[in-house]
Amino acid sequence: MGIKERERRVEVFLYGLFMDEELLRGKGLEPEGDEIAAIDGFALRIGQRAALVPTPGAKVYGSVFSLTRSELDRLYSESSVEAYKPQAVLAQLASGGVVAALCYNLLQPPSPTERNPEYAVKLRAVSQKVGLPAEYIASRDGKSFCLKPVRFDLCRVASADPWYGTAISVAGVITTVLFVLGSPWIVWRGSRKLRRAAAFIAAAAFVANSQWYGFYVPVKSDLGVGYFLWCSSLGLLAIGLFFLAGSNDGLVSTQQQSALILSQMTQTGDSTR
Repeated sequence: MGIKERERRVEVFLYGLFMDEELLRGKGLEPEGDEIAAIDGFALRIGQRAALVPTPGAKVYGSVFSLTRSELDRLYSESSVEAYKPQAVLAQLASGGVVAALCYNLLQPPSPTERNPEYAVKLRAVSQKVGLPAEYIASRDGKSFCLKPVRFDLCRVASADPWYGTAISVAGVITTVLFVLGSPWIVWRGSRKLRRAAAFIAAAAFVANSQWYGFYVPVKSDLGVGYFLWCSSLGLLAIGLFFLAGSNDGLVSTQQQSALILSQMTQTGDSTR
């Protein structure tokens, strides 16, 4: 009786690398089912491994398999995942319907600053392999983890400070427009004060984008050379505008000195007469 109970199959919702059926079979398991599903009310966060964070309105996609209790115990007895504990969830199947399933999760989710870029790369590859929705894999809506960071938006899960990410995104859009449309005119026709103000804006944009790259991009190798050229151009623009503004100061000073000398010469000529 006990043996039959242990061998009874249960549904399990997997959302990390264990979504890969080949990986499970390579561990000696015999999964059945393999259907894409989703659970509501959670967002994916990647630290050293993937974990779920309760987030109203969010959704996480994964795969539902049927495994025995003994297989699950063996799978989650590995040192890298032994901290994961089962909880009951309702998984919405892609084929329709809802199934009660176990979902293994960390009791304490990873810190928003914890990263494992190599794991993120593997997870994206597995997500594509099993056929998760493309819009989920490339999600930038702040409710799902961004598995492919290639846009100006934040590439993280709904973090503890979404207003901060939104501020960086808005600043990036504004400074891009100013850079493309305004920089030629400012360089050639702008006044000293305007050049100096634009230099501060370009410097702030360079710092903001550098911070975004340093703190919000889990897989930095996904960014193309275009991003680095664009970001570097903001820094170069700031340096150039500061230089031009300083040159203007020198030019104004020289003009003032020339005017003073000319005035003195004029006064001397008048007194000689």
